[in-house]
Amino acid sequence: MSDISALHNPQGAPSTTSIRALLRALQGDPVLLTACVLCALLIGLQLSVIVTQPSWVRPITDWRRAVLAWPQFLVVAWVAVSLQLRGWRRATAWTFAALGMLSYAVARTLWTIADTNGSQGVPFPSPPDLFFMLQYPLFFTALLFAREDRHVVMGLRRFVDGLLWMSSAIALTWYFVLNRIGGVGEAQLAKNVSIAYQIADLVLFYGLVLLLMQPHRTATDYVVTTILLVAFACLFIADTWAAILLLAPPHTYRTGSPPDFFWGTFYLLLPLAALVRLRLAPVEIPHRPGVPSLGLGWRDLWGGILSVLPGFAALGASIVIIANALMTGLEDTALRVPLLVSFGLITLTLLRPIVLFIEREQLRREGEQLRRESEQAREREAALRLANERMEQFLAGVSHEVRTPLTVLQANAQLLVRRLDTLSPGSPEEYINAVASLRAAVEPVEQSLRRLRQLIGDMLNIARIQHGRLEFHMAPCDLGKLVSEMVEEQALLNRARQIRRMVPASAVTVIADPWRIAQVMTNYLSNALKFSREDQPVEVRLETTDGLARVSVHDEGVGVPVEEQANVWERFYQAKASTWQSGSQIGLGMGLYISKTFIERHHGQVGLESTPGHGSTFWFTLPLCGDELIHL
Repeated sequence: MSDISALHNPQGAPSTTSIRALLRALQGDPVLLTACVLCALLIGLQLSVIVTQPSWVRPITDWRRAVLAWPQFLVVAWVAVSLQLRGWRRATAWTFAALGMLSYAVARTLWTIADTNGSQGVPFPSPPDLFFMLQYPLFFTALLFAREDRHVVMGLRRFVDGLLWMSSAIALTWYFVLNRIGGVGEAQLAKNVSIAYQIADLVLFYGLVLLLMQPHRTATDYVVTTILLVAFACLFIADTWAAILLLAPPHTYRTGSPPDFFWGTFYLLLPLAALVRLRLAPVEIPHRPGVPSLGLGWRDLWGGILSVLPGFAALGASIVIIANALMTGLEDTALRVPLLVSFGLITLTLLRPIVLFIEREQLRREGEQLRRESEQAREREAALRLANERMEQFLAGVSHEVRTPLTVLQANAQLLVRRLDTLSPGSPEEYINAVASLRAAVEPVEQSLRRLRQLIGDMLNIARIQHGRLEFHMAPCDLGKLVSEMVEEQALLNRARQIRRMVPASAVTVIADPWRIAQVMTNYLSNALKFSREDQPVEVRLETTDGLARVSVHDEGVGVPVEEQANVWERFYQAKASTWQSGSQIGLGMGLYISKTFIERHHGQVGLESTPGHGSTFWFTLPLCGDELIHL
């Protein structure tokens, strides 16, 4: 659908609230209010002079327009500089508009001097026409920079639509107006210059159409565009009227003619539009969501009509030109020009569906991309929410893990102090009892310190893993001996538990960091003991197969739910459905993540085999040390 529909769509027009806000801003700005009143007075004065035609109309009109031209240029230039200093995106548009006003001021001054010195008016063409003509490409460039097309394909469609409108207007104007007026017999140079003015007007018309196709985001944009639309309409009327006066006998344009009113209005409205852009703060046009409807409404019909208008304009112009050529009975050679013009218009019309198809496909791909990005954003949000939940659980666990050993340390320290204070020489039996009592108080202290050391070590390992600073000291070692040592250590720490081990009698040599593998074994064994009852044994098995050493730790506890087995290796993850059966009733979700990282850095693998209610088996593999050592 053509974006020109935004000009007629109620959702794209300023609301009553926006208009009231603009009026309040206008009333509160004395500079802008004075400029509006001054423009109205000058336009009214100009109209009265054109209508009454007093005897002094010629010199007064000449000098009035010449004197006003320079302040008008200065106003636009001041606006352009101010917008550039503010960093406004489209400030370049007003820079080119200021250059156009400068060209007009120079041309107007030269024209006034020539018209004042001559009694028969200024001949056409004359040197001032060079500066008059220069303003058109400058104004056209300003219109191009005033647009804000961020969508390349949509900008191409607007370009083609504007080209269709401009080509249709140029073809009809040339064929039915300029070509016939130019056949009166005047000087060829005057004819060419006058036609150049009309073509320049049509080029400006094309730039104005492109500007009108741009949707308006603020009420200020809407007001500025409306003022520019009226201003350029006055310029088109003035140039066309002057062309008729110059191309028809006596081929002379005199100051004070009706075109002066429209020219003067254009050069007054352009600085006014610049002031409105600078002084009025942007007032957003509120979005009015439409009511969903299953049927087609009048807005859909109107939008469809606007979408086909550019093509119909080009086709209509070509049909009119061909029909007129056939009806006038032109010779075959004379028919070539209208046929070529019509063929060009039809070609442009056929080009538009191609551009529409490209635009539709581009919009479809962008829609799919937006949906993918939306889904990814939702996934990232869910992941962030899950990470926050795990972090909260982790912090709660850390608080518990730190507070519990500290409480034990404090209580036992106080107990030791009290017992040392009451300790006094006595019988050997009393001394032995006192030492046993002190030892009983020291053992919880050792266990608490061990828990704190493990907690701090795990947190340091997590930090090193995240920053890529984890170090390994690789060396050949007997994995069977290492596994046995860790089983014995856990058996001493958990005297009430039964830990079975099945380790080959022969050495199982691997290249590994013994300290890191010991940490993995500690994590596996502590989890197995934690998630099984005290009367349930834990089994540790070491096997070798296919060049790999496989260590497994099996418990007969509650097991891990199937849907959570893939997540237990993630950082800070804790299976929600699992419950502790013995030992510490807290977990931080770091042990298995650290274990997986350690084993993978040894070129091994980790795994889990579990059936809820029937226990779990956590395992890892390491490459055996053969003839060729593994380089890590």
